[in-house]
Amino acid sequence: MSIAWHSPYEKNYVEYTTASDSTFKNSKKLNVNCSFRNKDREFINDKLNPVTFYACKANLSGLSSNTDYIYRVGNDYSVSGSKKFKTASGNKSNFSFAWLADVHTVKANDKYRKNIKTLIDKMGNINFVMFSGDITDVGNMYDQWGYFAGNPSVSNYMFATIAGNHDYYKTKNGSDRLRQNDCKYFSNKWFIDYAAIPKSSTYGNSNYWFRYNNVLFFNIDSTQNDGVNDSNAKLSVKEQINWFKEVADSQKGKYDYIIVQQHFSYIIDTEVKYGRFDKWSPVFKEYKVDLALGADTHTYSRSAPVYYTGSSSIKRVSESNVKKSSSDGTVYMTSFQLDNSEAKLSTGVKNKATIFKKESFSAGGGTGGCKIDVSSDGIKLSLYTGDGISDSVFISKKNRN
Repeated sequence: MSIAWHSPYEKNYVEYTTASDSTFKNSKKLNVNCSFRNKDREFINDKLNPVTFYACKANLSGLSSNTDYIYRVGNDYSVSGSKKFKTASGNKSNFSFAWLADVHTVKANDKYRKNIKTLIDKMGNINFVMFSGDITDVGNMYDQWGYFAGNPSVSNYMFATIAGNHDYYKTKNGSDRLRQNDCKYFSNKWFIDYAAIPKSSTYGNSNYWFRYNNVLFFNIDSTQNDGVNDSNAKLSVKEQINWFKEVADSQKGKYDYIIVQQHFSYIIDTEVKYGRFDKWSPVFKEYKVDLALGADTHTYSRSAPVYYTGSSSIKRVSESNVKKSSSDGTVYMTSFQLDNSEAKLSTGVKNKATIFKKESFSAGGGTGGCKIDVSSDGIKLSLYTGDGISDSVFISKKNRN
């Protein structure tokens, strides 16, 4: 379990213990020397002043399986309130997680917080949250990361996050997003300073994997290969694919399902988006990836289990270039966004799918989130909106022998 936080001081600590030990009487204490981030990091606050701080990261070890924990961080001058997480059971037990994306946090108000709370409350029991990027509106606006992290609904769960294109954006005046030549995105360094990415399973700064019970999760930074200004943040799709294969091969026999998360969506109904569907689909077929999660467009879409049969880039999928297959296909999904001016979830969501209509769902733009339940038989997907559950499907477990 990895955690991250910021401090005005170099020397800090984290204390953690079981949730029943609310006074931290029997806690373990880990001292942490943090890394200084100076003005060259290019963070600015809401008043457009440069921000400096110490970035702290720690790996909590010696944890028991299937156990609720609390933790807090501190230094010689102050200590934080406690936050929570629950460890995996380490076996093939059922579990659930929320899948959310695109909140574009600007302030600490209902517009950016209420829908997250409403969705998590509706979903009931979940073990953690997957978040497919765009935590901030502009990545180098320091306070936006803090406003998201300060959401009380976030404090109770482990978050597995990836960088979105907004998290790569840079501004000097607080509103205009800078460009340099043809580069739309500047850097993932602001995301890296925020996210608690596990060092032992990280590739190329911001791609990482983990196993939770019987699922192998991949978190892929799809913005890295799309017009990035910072040379340290660039990574090709080919490099990401090679890394994916190496990890999947090394973990063979230790998982029943593979779920991949990135920010750019792959396909929405028949439209091919920025997630490099033509590159990833053959790999997903080879490794029998069950679910590929994307975001960015703020639309909800769920494909039938499909794989690409062509060999070159395409703009549209059709029954002539993708094949439907429950044994070899992957379900590609795109998430609704979370922020809107009224802080309300969408209602009246209808299916407008035009390909494989009985097995697909395409709703257009809106606000909502998904709960994903994993069992020994398969994966159940449920879209939550203002109407309750607006879409639901079950993906049967694949034969990996």
